[in-house]
Amino acid sequence: MMLKYQEFKIYEETINRLAQGLIKISENKKNYISLKFISNDFLSQLIKQVSTFEYRKAKPVVGNSVSQDFEVCFPAPKIGCIEILSNAIENLFIKSTKLIKNPPIQKVQFNDIAIQKYLPYSSGISPHKDHKKYISVIIIVTLSGKSKFYLCQNRDGRNAQVVDDTPGNIVILPATGFKMINNDFVRPIHFVSDITDGRLSIGLRQNIEL
Repeated sequence: MMLKYQEFKIYEETINRLAQGLIKISENKKNYISLKFISNDFLSQLIKQVSTFEYRKAKPVVGNSVSQDFEVCFPAPKIGCIEILSNAIENLFIKSTKLIKNPPIQKVQFNDIAIQKYLPYSSGISPHKDHKKYISVIIIVTLSGKSKFYLCQNRDGRNAQVVDDTPGNIVILPATGFKMINNDFVRPIHFVSDITDGRLSIGLRQNIEL
């Protein structure tokens, strides 16, 4: 069946909110941004498209003893709704950084896309940092399900804070190369748990090794 993809609208309010959020991160006043960005209609189209992709079981343990309990489509094909979403977010960053005198990031170009599918009551993914090879920003988009996305201070999950990753929001985390005014950038530690009704999410990153 041929899927018909809807065009993407970017609103002035969203552009301004992202610019303000990027400034606050660079000033160490925030450690993430969450923006309502995707309409319900486009969200439905995304879900339909990614349901046609092939998934495999993720490695149960990776890196520094990070546990994973989900299926993954990686590298996800940058086609259809995925391409439209990726281009729209890149365009959003272009517009927002033009409002900042000394923007903390350069042009964002996503070349590393993963889709993660968690079953109900999955154990999720334990506290971790994204690899240094991912630069500027990390984008997480929850498409469906009920779960909780947290930021925390260490790999034990200390002082965990819930991030609003309601389906339709984009969550933005600073990555390697994000310029801080006081030069004390630390890649944020984050994890996913409390998955009561499954979780379907997309991660968009810029990988300097590709």
